[in-house]
Amino acid sequence: MTTISVMTFNIRGSLFEIDGDNVWPNRADLNVRTIRRRDPDLIGFQEYQAGNRAIYDQQLTAYAVEVGPETCTTGDYAFYNAIYWKRGRFERVDGGGFYVSETPETWSLSWDSSLVRGGTWVRLRDRMDGADFVMLNLHLDHIGEQARVEGARVAVTQIDALCRAEGLPVVVTGDFNSRAWAPEAGDGPPPPSFYTGDIPPAGSVHRVFTQAGFVDTYHAAGHVDHLDTNTYHDFLGSDAPPFAMRIDWILTRDGSRHRFDVRAAEIVRDAEPPLFPSDHYPVMAIVELVASDGATQSSIR
Repeated sequence: MTTISVMTFNIRGSLFEIDGDNVWPNRADLNVRTIRRRDPDLIGFQEYQAGNRAIYDQQLTAYAVEVGPETCTTGDYAFYNAIYWKRGRFERVDGGGFYVSETPETWSLSWDSSLVRGGTWVRLRDRMDGADFVMLNLHLDHIGEQARVEGARVAVTQIDALCRAEGLPVVVTGDFNSRAWAPEAGDGPPPPSFYTGDIPPAGSVHRVFTQAGFVDTYHAAGHVDHLDTNTYHDFLGSDAPPFAMRIDWILTRDGSRHRFDVRAAEIVRDAEPPLFPSDHYPVMAIVELVASDGATQSSIR
C-alpha cells in the first residue's frame, strides 16, 4: 500500500509589515521546518506571495507547483492559492484556476466579497499506480458571508465540471473563513483584534460541501469540534480565545470507481513562541483511496 500526505496551510503572506515578531523573515525558517517535519506529498497553500515563493523555491526543491490565478490584488502584492506536489511521485495531467464570483473565468468581485478570491486546481496522476485525481485549493472571503456561501457553490460547480464525466475522486484544501461548528449560546465574542470583521456564522459553507457529497476529514477521523478547536489563532497560539475557529479544512469526495476511507486527521500546532509558522495552524489528514472492488489503490495522508 502506498501513501500520499496532504496538507492545507494558510501561510500568511510575506509582505505584511504589521506582524511584529512574526513578520515573514523572522518565521520563514520555522514555517519551512514545520512543512518538512510532516513531509507532505501534496500541499495547498493560501496567502502565498512572492516572498513566500522565494523561500520555498530554495527550500522545498522536491516539489512542482501550480500557482494558479492571482487573487486579492495584482502585481507584487498579489496572493495565490498555490498547489505543491512531489514531482517524483505525481505527473501533472492538467491544471488551472478560477475566481469565486459570478464570472469565474475573469478577475471579478461578486456579492458582498471584500476581495477578489479564487481557487487553483490540478489533475495529477500517481506514478506508482496510474490513478488520477483532482486537487482543488480554495480561499474564500473573510468578510462577506454571501460571498463565502455563493463562492462555495461556484467551487462545487467547477469541481463537478472537472470530475463528474470521468468519475474522478477529489481532494479540496482551503481556508474557508467559515466555522465548521457553532459555539454554545452565551459564550460571547472573542476580542475584536482576534478576527478581522464579524465572526463568521457557523456551518453555512460546510453544508454547501457536505450536501454536495464531500466529507470533512477532521470529523470523519473521529474528532469532535469544541470551542478551543481553532485553526486560526492570530499568532496567539494556545492563548487564542476558544471560539471554534476551525476554518481550515481538508475535504474529500468519492469518485465513481473509488471511495475514501478516512484514517486520521491532525491540526498541526508547531510553535516556538513568540514565533509561529503562521497565524493559522496547518492541517493534515490520512485517507485511503479504495477501489470499488475492495482493492486499495493508494492512500492519501
